[in-house]
Amino acid sequence: MKNKNIKLAIFDFDGTLYNKKGFAFRLVMKNLSMAFVALTERIIRKKFKGKDFGSAENYYDNFFTEITKRNLFFTAKYYEKWYFKRYLPSFCKILEKHYNADERVVGIFDYLHKNNIKIAINSDYPFVGERMQAIGLDYEQNAQLHYFSSEDYGALKPATRPFLEIANKFNCEPSNCIVIGDRADTEGECAKKTGMDFIQISFKKDKNDNAVSWEELEKILKNNE
Repeated sequence: MKNKNIKLAIFDFDGTLYNKKGFAFRLVMKNLSMAFVALTERIIRKKFKGKDFGSAENYYDNFFTEITKRNLFFTAKYYEKWYFKRYLPSFCKILEKHYNADERVVGIFDYLHKNNIKIAINSDYPFVGERMQAIGLDYEQNAQLHYFSSEDYGALKPATRPFLEIANKFNCEPSNCIVIGDRADTEGECAKKTGMDFIQISFKKDKNDNAVSWEELEKILKNNE
């Protein structure tokens, strides 16, 4: 870490707070009757990667229009209802049944809280609070956690505006923020472009040299005092 004066820690959700291995497959199977639409959603998300539509309204207009172009069976309004009423809730059901947060997450959150470091969870997908509870992070310090979704800003990672606005919300300079995520091409790029520190998390035994485990992250943060 370059800066020891960290005031805000911004955590990614999927693949960071829990090991998401197998999640994409389970997601498609859970939405089998709409499997092609679920796969289309993920393709469009890759297409929108790093794009800033300026607002959630503009983002969703483009998002559901794109789904409709590729799946002419239903209207954009139908896909919007499916997305919020069925697809996103299925995330929570899958997480609750198959996944748990890494056992060190709560301890690290407590450590950051005791050291007056604010904690933000920023996921591209919405329903962040519900998904946090689904992986077992509904604990007494939850009032100290702040949830954000890139979709609410209309800009998917590695678009930088959401990160800068989150920092501004806490009156923090980017140089006093640390981003913790599993992907160097999304969270890592956001940190690089905004001047924030970045630590890459990996659950893989053969992780690259720049990535750390949660156990190693705990040591890094405590050695940063």
